[in-house]
Amino acid sequence: MGSSIAGIAGAIFGIPIAAVLSAFFFHWFERNHEAGTVADRATKRVEAREGRPVRRPREPVGGVDEDLDEARPAPK
Repeated sequence: MGSSIAGIAGAIFGIPIAAVLSAFFFHWFERNHEAGTVADRATKRVEAREGRPVRRPREPVGGVDEDLDEARPAPK
């Protein structure tokens, strides 16, 4: 496409620019399609790194867990 618009110089400079734009797009695409919470993503990464299953910690629940106070409603 660059060669048809701007000749040889367009082809020489157009290909690297298209490659950089493509890399940014695919990096953004992969980053935004990781599903789950931070704990889910961290568990998957540790499992992949260590090659063994890892237990995902559960979220603390107010009033049930001893070290967590009851949740208060947010001020309006």
